[in-house]
Amino acid sequence: MRGLAHKVRRFVLPDPVQELDVEPKLAAIVRGRQLLALTDSTPAMLGVSLFNVLLTVAVLWGGVHSSALMIWATIAVIVLTAGVANYYKARAKHGYSAKPARSTSKAVQNSLLIGLVWAAVPVLFFNDAEWAQKVLITCLTAGMMGGAAIALSVVPAAASAMCLTIGAGGLIALIMSGEPVLYAACLLLANYAFAIMCATHTYGHRFVHEQVQQQEIAQSGKTIGLLLKEFEENAGDWIWETDKDGYFINPSARFIEKSGISEQELRASRLCDLRSSSPEHVSNAQSSNEFQAVSELMEKRSDFRDLAIEIGNVASPANAIWWSLSGRAQYDDAGIFIGYRGVASDITTRKMAELKLAQLARFDHLTGLANRSEFTESLRLRIKSQSASGPKVGVLYLDLDKFKSINDTLGHMVGDAVLKEVAARLEKTVGTQGTAARFGGDEFAVMLECPAGVNDALDTAHRLLAAFEEPIEVCGHRISMSGSIGIAIASRQKDDPEFLIHSADLALYRAKAEGRNMCKVYAEHMDVALKLRRELEIELREAVGRDELQLVYQPLAELGSGEAVAFEALLRWHNPVRGLIQPDMFIGLAEETGLIHEIGDWVIRQACKDAMKWPGKQKVAVNLSAKQLQGFRLIHQVIDALTESGLPAQRLELEVTESVLIQDPEMTKALLTNLRTLGVKISLDDFGTGYSSLAYLVNFPLDKLKIDKSFIHAANESNQSLAVVRSILGLAKALNITTLAEGVETSAHVEMLRSEGCEEIQGFLLDRPLEPAEILKTMHYPINNVSFENEAAKQQWREDLDKRSRQFIRDEHLQKLDETQRIA
Repeated sequence: MRGLAHKVRRFVLPDPVQELDVEPKLAAIVRGRQLLALTDSTPAMLGVSLFNVLLTVAVLWGGVHSSALMIWATIAVIVLTAGVANYYKARAKHGYSAKPARSTSKAVQNSLLIGLVWAAVPVLFFNDAEWAQKVLITCLTAGMMGGAAIALSVVPAAASAMCLTIGAGGLIALIMSGEPVLYAACLLLANYAFAIMCATHTYGHRFVHEQVQQQEIAQSGKTIGLLLKEFEENAGDWIWETDKDGYFINPSARFIEKSGISEQELRASRLCDLRSSSPEHVSNAQSSNEFQAVSELMEKRSDFRDLAIEIGNVASPANAIWWSLSGRAQYDDAGIFIGYRGVASDITTRKMAELKLAQLARFDHLTGLANRSEFTESLRLRIKSQSASGPKVGVLYLDLDKFKSINDTLGHMVGDAVLKEVAARLEKTVGTQGTAARFGGDEFAVMLECPAGVNDALDTAHRLLAAFEEPIEVCGHRISMSGSIGIAIASRQKDDPEFLIHSADLALYRAKAEGRNMCKVYAEHMDVALKLRRELEIELREAVGRDELQLVYQPLAELGSGEAVAFEALLRWHNPVRGLIQPDMFIGLAEETGLIHEIGDWVIRQACKDAMKWPGKQKVAVNLSAKQLQGFRLIHQVIDALTESGLPAQRLELEVTESVLIQDPEMTKALLTNLRTLGVKISLDDFGTGYSSLAYLVNFPLDKLKIDKSFIHAANESNQSLAVVRSILGLAKALNITTLAEGVETSAHVEMLRSEGCEEIQGFLLDRPLEPAEILKTMHYPINNVSFENEAAKQQWREDLDKRSRQFIRDEHLQKLDETQRIA
């Protein structure tokens, strides 16, 4: 019941200020606004009310008691006059004070008193009046209710008090009349009063809500003003404004300070007048474009945000100043454009850092030359702009020969110094004819104007090669250099820069393949070789998973007995389209692409499995690539292969070359020592062709030396080669290392090696590489000559061995020739 009563009271005497629950100070201001609006309508309300009093007296005179009518009229004039006086008094005293609520209560009391005055008319005079006078009283009652609602709606409680009082008087008069037809009028009057109160309630709340919003907006405006003032005084940003013609207005102190010109000059300037015009600015063209973009947006009266522009520096015209601008078009209440307002900030430091990063992104940080991206874009623009009759564009792709050895032996500091010197010589030699760039590492490129076509490019290339041949002195070292150059000429306007660079790269590849320190011009057949290489790479990747790889085995025999003591695993690739492919056609490719690890793992596993099928205890020898010795992954692969196959570790022999040992000696030594600890044998292949350092034999764990076939073939004809073979055999014997001679192809080789004390041999004299199934057929080779009956038998033995060897060699050469033709 209490809640219902509260709702009824809020509807009958609503107080929007209290219902909105605003803070006291704001509530006082809003109530003052209510009183101000109320008193603004008071003169009109007083005039209408006095006119109604006179009209009521004139119409009812003679139809009702005259004395009562005059008494009512006198009281009405007094009450109305006093009420108006009270309104003005409240406004003068409490309109904007801290406690205007008392004045609002007074307004409700005055409204209630005035309502009683008008409610007395139907109560006192309705029953005695004639029908025409009753109509007037009814209209007067309804009109005063509506007028009160309109005049007092800013204070809904006052309007409700007057309307309810007048309406109550009308209802009493209608009920006292005793006429049934007027009972229906009671309902109409009550409905009318309810509608008026609802409208008053709504308008009153709307008025108060608007006043609250206005005060909050005004307060926010003051706060924003203070914040903006503090912002301009303390922050790095500032406010800028223009009029409709684009001229600055109301420039702040910070704006004047940042622009570097006086307030008068700034007021007479537009944004475009601040543009940098110094010819020393490298970014002047870019600055013009940025200002043009801002000007176009302002002409379209579009908003913009965080646009960077370059401003002229009065104090130092050569130094760039960058601002970030945000702006919004401003319009007056009539929707007419009046200018721009926005925020600006100094972003010079950030912009300089961005430009530095952009510079680093386009140029090589070490040499200062253009990088690949910048070079390619410049080449694209140059090709696009060349005419059919104009000079051709050429690209020279340059690579330093064996530069890696400088970094490896002298360090990267020396290598960097060499690259800087090379870049300087490159720019000096090319001069204004072209543009030089560094692509990375020791790779450089030159874009060249070639009026005489390829001859100009060749002339520049030869001058570059001559410039690089002059020794470089850096960090106390005198370094001799050479380079290889590939040349490509753009023949058509539609030539793609990437294709041109690629063509020059192909020509460079050919120059390096043919001996280095030379230049080559691109030809279409170079693409064919590259295409073949790419096709082989794709097919090789697929070959590993398709079981296209196969191992064949070449025997290693003991020289004294002819017994096979080991078989060397040789890899073959049975391509379904190209047929049998020898390892020298794809092993290098496998190393470059990283497939060598997968292939090498397969070879070790398969060789161990095949060796387990042999009837004796022959070893299986597997060649290792340098890539396989670059980590301890190899040890795990060997352990897995031995475990999977069951092969004893002593029957696995791993072969390495001298070049492998010098790349990372410490790593290689640790790796080979671990393998030898497992029981695996280590063999040094092709001994004598590389550095042949005695330190290898002392420091590295080696079980066997394989003397290169070049010494074996020359030993019977050259005393120097024979001396080398004797030295190697003597040294190995002293170090207790087994020796094996490679490439044994004649009986003379056998007799020479036997007489010098070599222990094992390998070559076509024994047999050609055998399929796994063929190994089981023979484990002994006819190289023992201890049982000859006479010289004729010995000569026959020699002829048989030599014939056997020639047949194997002939078959091998024919097979390789056929393979080369098929691949080509």
